[in-house]
Parts: sequence; structure tokens; C-alpha cells
Amino acid sequence: EKRDDVLPISPLHLFAYFEKEKAYREVIMETCYDLIIVCDEVWIYIDERISEGQQKELDFAMDLGIEVKFIQGKALK
Repeated sequence: EKRDDVLPISPLHLFAYFEKEKAYREVIMETCYDLIIVCDEVWIYIDERISEGQQKELDFAMDLGIEVKFIQGKALK
């Protein structure tokens, strides 16, 4: 709300309904990578630990040289 030049993209919120469907995990990660490619920054929300998916997204973003910001606390749900 404070910035009109930011468009948040949240794979968690896009694909949460697939959470228990392991058959789609790789397709979901490929889509996440496609989203990361078009981002200027990647924000990683950390509560207790980084999930396996977050780690993959982090590694992918860093390999592309995309800036990564870490946000402590629970992500907005």
C-alpha cells in the first residue's frame, strides 16, 4: 500500500492448495523459477527455518545475481 512501484508475487499463496500433492512439486518449482527470473528482488520470509523450497528459490535467485532480502517473522497469510 505504501509503494505503487512494487508488485508482490508469492508462490506460497499461488500454490498452497497443491501442498499435499507431491506429484506436482517439480512443476510448481519450475513455475517459481520462471517467476523469479522476472523479479528484481526476492524476499525470503523466515519464521523458524528456511524450507527446502525456499532454499531452492534462494539458490536460484543468487545464481542469477538477483538481490535477496530476508524478512524475519511469519509471512502474511
